[in-house]
Amino acid sequence: MPLPTVTPVLAAITAHVVPWLELLLGICLVIGICVRFAASLTYALILAFIYYNSWMLMNGLGYEPCGCFGIFEKIFLGELSTLDSMYIDIGLLVLALTVFFSYPGKFFNLRLWFMKAK
Repeated sequence: MPLPTVTPVLAAITAHVVPWLELLLGICLVIGICVRFAASLTYALILAFIYYNSWMLMNGLGYEPCGCFGIFEKIFLGELSTLDSMYIDIGLLVLALTVFFSYPGKFFNLRLWFMKAK
């Protein structure tokens, strides 16, 4: 199954938006702003990464370094193949599901972890 054609403009927009989206979702999860909503968006984003990595592997393109984690990949992990990146994505998917199902409160609840309830 071929991936949809991606124009250079769409690729550039995606390359600039996705890291900021990941950072925003991470901050929401850590601070406690709409945690279940942020976890569900994180879940969808990770599923998109897993789909892309699976497509790469099915087409024989997944055994070269992917650069999925940017500079942190070179500093902390060495060079990861697409398969290695997919293993990490599956672990992150499990964590996102754990947060979604175990976090107390409602879907759009604002429960900051650093503010104590009286």
